[in-house]
Amino acid sequence: MENKWIAHERNRKESKINMLCIPYAGASANIYGKWKNICPVEYNVLPMLFPMRETRIMEEMPENVKGMAEMFVAEAKEIFEKPVLLFGHCTGAILAYEIALAAEEMLGKKVVGIVASSANEPGEVPKETKELMNAPRERLIEYLRKEELVEEEMLEDKDFCDYYLPILRADFKIYGTYKQKRKKQLDCPIITIYDKEDSKINERTVDAWAEYTSGEYRSYQVIGGHYYMEDPKQIMQIMEKFMDEYMISKQGGDL
Repeated sequence: MENKWIAHERNRKESKINMLCIPYAGASANIYGKWKNICPVEYNVLPMLFPMRETRIMEEMPENVKGMAEMFVAEAKEIFEKPVLLFGHCTGAILAYEIALAAEEMLGKKVVGIVASSANEPGEVPKETKELMNAPRERLIEYLRKEELVEEEMLEDKDFCDYYLPILRADFKIYGTYKQKRKKQLDCPIITIYDKEDSKINERTVDAWAEYTSGEYRSYQVIGGHYYMEDPKQIMQIMEKFMDEYMISKQGGDL
C-alpha cells in the first residue's frame, strides 16, 4: 500500500479486513513487522507509521491526538474501503478510539471493532506521559533503562539519543495533554487484552472500555506483562476467533 502512514505491511486484495496496528508512545510501525508472517490471511496487516521516524523522519508530530486521528483519516481514506479493525497497544488504543470517531464523522465509515491492548480506557491516560512529556534528557534515559525498552549500548550512544529522545518526548506530549471533552460511544465491538499482573493498568480502568460502546465488550487475559505482544501468538488466537465471529455475523446480515 503506497501511503506514508503505513509501513511493514501485508496487503492482499483477497483479505476481508484491514487491521490497522497502532504502536505505543515511542515505538514505530516496525514493532508489528512480524505480524504479516503469522496473522490469519483474512486480515491485511497495516502497521501505522507516525511522523518523526523511518521514512517520515523530517515530519513533525501533530499537536494533539484528535488532530492526528483526523489527519490520518483524511490522508488514508483508501484504508476504509474495506472493513477496518483497529488494534492499539497502550497509548495506541487512545488513538484507535479517536480514529474510529474521526472515520465515522468524516467518512461515514464505522470500524468493525477496536482491540485495546494493555490499555486503560481513554480517560485514564498513562501517568508517565504527563510526567515525562517535558522531562530532561537524563530522566527519559532513566525511564527507558527501567522499562528495558532500549539496549544499554544504545542509551550510551549520543547520536541515537539525539535522534530518539525527541520522538519519545513528542509522543508523550500528545498523549499527556489528551483530554476528552465528553465520552462518545461507538457501536462496534471492543476487545481488551491485558496481563492482570501489569502494574501500568488495572482491571477496573480496563473494563471501563465497555462504556465506550453500545455494542459487545469482551476481555481477554494473557501472560507476558505490559509488552506481552512482543510474542504475538496469544493475540493471533484472539484474532482468529474475531474473524470467525465476524464472518458468521456477516453471513447473518449483521455487518
